[in-house]
Amino acid sequence: MPRRTTYRIIWSEELQRYTMTGGAIAEEIPQPTSSEWVPWLCSIRSFSFVSRTGIHYTARQEKLQRGSTYWYGYRSHEDKTIKRYIGKTIDLSIRRLEEVAAQLTGENRPAPPVPQSTNNGKQSNALTIRHTPIPSSWQKDHADEPLILQRMPLLISKLHPPHLPSTLIARPDVLALLDAGMAYKLTLLATPAGFGKTTTVSQWVTERQTHATTTLSQLSGETTAHSTHTHTAWVSLDEGDNDPVRFWRYIIAACQSFHADLGRSALALLFSELEPPFELPSQEMMLTLLLNDITHFIKNGLLILDDYHVITEPRIHAMMIFFIDHLPTSLHILLLTRSEPPLPLIRWRSRGELQDIHTADLRFSPAETTAFLQQSLSPRQITTLSDDAIGDFARGMEGWAAGLRLLQLTLPGQPPHSELEHQLALLSGSSESRLNATLPMHPRIVEYFITEVLNAQPEVVQHFLLQTSMLSRLTGSLCDTVTGQQDCAMLLERIERAGLFLEALEGANQAEPWYRYHALFAEAMRKEARTRLGAEQIRTLAQAASQWYEHHGLFAEAVDAALSAQELERAAFLIGRICTTTSFYEMHTLLHWLSQIPETILEHHPELYFYEALALLFAQAENEAIQFKTGRINERLQRAEQSWRASENYARLGEVFAFRALVIWRHGEIVGAGTYARQALDWLPPPPTRHQKSLGHHTEKIDWRSICLAVIGMETMNEGNLDEAYQKLQEARECSLFSGNKSFTRATTIMLSSILLMQGKLYQATEYIQQVLSEARAKQDWEDVIYAVHGLMGIAYERNDQKAMEQWERELEEIDKQSLGVEWQEMIHLYPALLHHLRGKTIEAQQQLTALLARVELIQSPHVLSLLFDIQNWQIRLQLALGDLPAAQHSLLALSQHKAGFSRHSYERLQLLEARLFLAQGDAPAALTQFESLLAIAHARQRTREALEIQVLMVLAYAACKQKQEARSLLRQTLVQTHSEGYMRLFLDEGEPLAVLLRTFLPTVQEKWLRTYIHQILHAFHLMASETDPQTRREMLTVEPLSPQEQRVLRLLVAGQTNPQMARELVVSVNTIKAHVKNLYRKLQVNNRLEASEVARHLKLF
Repeated sequence: MPRRTTYRIIWSEELQRYTMTGGAIAEEIPQPTSSEWVPWLCSIRSFSFVSRTGIHYTARQEKLQRGSTYWYGYRSHEDKTIKRYIGKTIDLSIRRLEEVAAQLTGENRPAPPVPQSTNNGKQSNALTIRHTPIPSSWQKDHADEPLILQRMPLLISKLHPPHLPSTLIARPDVLALLDAGMAYKLTLLATPAGFGKTTTVSQWVTERQTHATTTLSQLSGETTAHSTHTHTAWVSLDEGDNDPVRFWRYIIAACQSFHADLGRSALALLFSELEPPFELPSQEMMLTLLLNDITHFIKNGLLILDDYHVITEPRIHAMMIFFIDHLPTSLHILLLTRSEPPLPLIRWRSRGELQDIHTADLRFSPAETTAFLQQSLSPRQITTLSDDAIGDFARGMEGWAAGLRLLQLTLPGQPPHSELEHQLALLSGSSESRLNATLPMHPRIVEYFITEVLNAQPEVVQHFLLQTSMLSRLTGSLCDTVTGQQDCAMLLERIERAGLFLEALEGANQAEPWYRYHALFAEAMRKEARTRLGAEQIRTLAQAASQWYEHHGLFAEAVDAALSAQELERAAFLIGRICTTTSFYEMHTLLHWLSQIPETILEHHPELYFYEALALLFAQAENEAIQFKTGRINERLQRAEQSWRASENYARLGEVFAFRALVIWRHGEIVGAGTYARQALDWLPPPPTRHQKSLGHHTEKIDWRSICLAVIGMETMNEGNLDEAYQKLQEARECSLFSGNKSFTRATTIMLSSILLMQGKLYQATEYIQQVLSEARAKQDWEDVIYAVHGLMGIAYERNDQKAMEQWERELEEIDKQSLGVEWQEMIHLYPALLHHLRGKTIEAQQQLTALLARVELIQSPHVLSLLFDIQNWQIRLQLALGDLPAAQHSLLALSQHKAGFSRHSYERLQLLEARLFLAQGDAPAALTQFESLLAIAHARQRTREALEIQVLMVLAYAACKQKQEARSLLRQTLVQTHSEGYMRLFLDEGEPLAVLLRTFLPTVQEKWLRTYIHQILHAFHLMASETDPQTRREMLTVEPLSPQEQRVLRLLVAGQTNPQMARELVVSVNTIKAHVKNLYRKLQVNNRLEASEVARHLKLF
């Protein structure tokens, strides 16, 4: 049972808002819609919530074993405690709390609407947004949900099918085809306009739901829980949905009718990358998250996409192909379209994944046509029609459903026989050529709509139909504004009841009903409106519509209407308002808008140049460097810069230079990016205080400041000044934390951990990386997860922690199944290869590194350069460990050929590899000279980890030069420095020669803690030797070179000579021979002459 809480959130009918009570007397408790709500939630453990319907439950924060914290709701009912998942702290909006209240009652009803306010403080009921995607990281997690929804409205009428006509003809054959399609992955219903696609599918869905309801009512409660009832989601598409972001927002919003949490991770990924640093999300990654949610939340679902023929954007088609290819069996898709879409239909048909329903399947049969006439006409009228007349009409209409509705509409109540015959003949004759969906409507059909339908209406209705024909969707207040009338809501209802090709659209919690005209009818009305009203009046109507859309927060629709009205200055103003005061994501839509604004107007709106450059960065990401340097992106930025320089708007100039720094940085030119970043920081305003942020000050420029600081930090890090780099990156992290940009916060935290690793601070780096990993897992940001796991595997390797590396390897194996870019897919294989080396299988590790290098070299991206160097660095080190000096020398030469493009640090790492080769070749003095030079550089640039590695190598070089005192002194210093962080591989990777030095050094150590540390290292050496496979052991022998005299002794030993025989031939004493043999056994790591002979032959030592 949850403990009692002291805080309570409850709906106040008097105040018409939620209130918070409880706590200490002096405690200031934030309201649920304030900016301090989320920080306050982080400071408490529980509270009680009373919903608007009076449902009471306790919300309690619980920490799972993995360390993540989540909220759960508890409600006691009939001596039972019911528990429901709420979410993470950032998910605790009022809407989510109401949803959980509904779940805890066992009811499946939607949560009550959360009140929203307009600018004048009055509650707005003009439009209710039902489907609520979760706010993403860049949307400033501490903002309240209604504000974000006000900025990102969805028309809920698009998420519901239109109302069915009052009269319907039973069509069992067509409905049976739709039923049969549920056995496939996809059903494609492709027919020209007017064949009743939408009506037929709506009729089918309604019948399925009616049948399911009847069936469920007859089942027991236990059986109901296992019902196979199909839940349906609907999206009515239009031309505006050709923006990929808008398209998938509607798809996810529709699917959230299955479960409120479905698609939240996909939306978070989609939106989190649309703020600085503008890293484009992987399309496949976003779709993978959505598909995973569909698998998890949907048991038996149907997604219907109406009017798919309006989608022309190739990127959306490509995403749909991936989506359908990987669609789980729990969801079926039904596409309604006038023509076949550019999808791999042949492939899906051949796989048995596609059910086609064609025009012939939807044509009314003669019997259905007769049934329709019987339903529309009186018995007396039917008897007056000859069988030939009915047959001619059926053949002439060719089963065209719209023609039947036209007949029903145009016939008077009791038409005379001659009028009836005339209408039948007229409609039959106008049906030709209408079946080609790609051609304009046949003139006779247009004429019929005008003469027989429009002209038959009262003048006020005629005028209304023409004035509103330009609107894709209609509601009373919108039509009032457009037409200047006051009773449009009643008029719309009357027209819809009359069956005048106006369809009512469903939608829960709508304050006003919404409608749409039938496509053919709207097209005819628009054509007639151009003739009767004229272009000028049509523009005036569009102007009024734009004003209404703006007033109701539908800014995208307001822009479209302004462009239609040729109000280009107003359109530019609205676009600028959208980009500067709201969070707009539809970059393809933005480019479409701006392409219609002439330069003469854009010159007065320089911010639009800037936002166009940003949109181009998304639209042409694959060529971003070329576009920036030679294309339109740079040209747009230059225009914005010129205008803002002229007006001395230095804050916006700072954004331009920060943008340039970002693009150049992403192209890998860190030095050039730093130049722009420093200038941008001089112009960008300082970050607002927390008080200013609480007052609603925009934080967008903080993100630009954060990027500039990060660029300078990376540039400084490459130059070797880690302390200054750490300071800049810490400032960048604080800025991104302040602005709520969690994606970039993780990025800067990863950069900080890289510096800590270079400074040898393993524990502090681990803490930072664990923070990134925890949040990246929760956000399902797999790229950041890879970065984090990669870093943790490196730390585990340093500590020789095989179990930890194996744990992280398992996580990487799971990540590998996600949809990642090729560079990410290869990056995750580096440390798993080194894990083989840690297990003693160095040859296998070397083989995997060679294969990995071959794959990475094929990747054309500047982002893989550091990965390439890391792979080649380890390849050379393992070749040296195996004693394959020719291979190591060859690999080093190949690596040095690219040194012109190396950073300063990479060049110094190359010199360290060269010094390693000198030492392996027996040239210890040359190696020592280079080590000393590199050690001075590492100390000067605070690269402690690198300095420690160099010191260990210098110990070996001193020993090879017979400088035992220097070797022991430096070995002691290094052990003291590495002890607190738990370094192991620094010593183990240098092999048996270092183990010998540690054994000889151990008796001289007095400190207990240091002796324990050395024993741990030596024990690890022992385990490593016992675990090394025989082939690797043979390959790794003779790290320490043999002296000329030892080589002569070895040659005689392999020839089978005894000690006295060798002493006589070499003219030395037997004791001297014994000493040489002992040294040979130690260097070759053998115990007898037979093993020494085998190793000598294997390594070709003579």
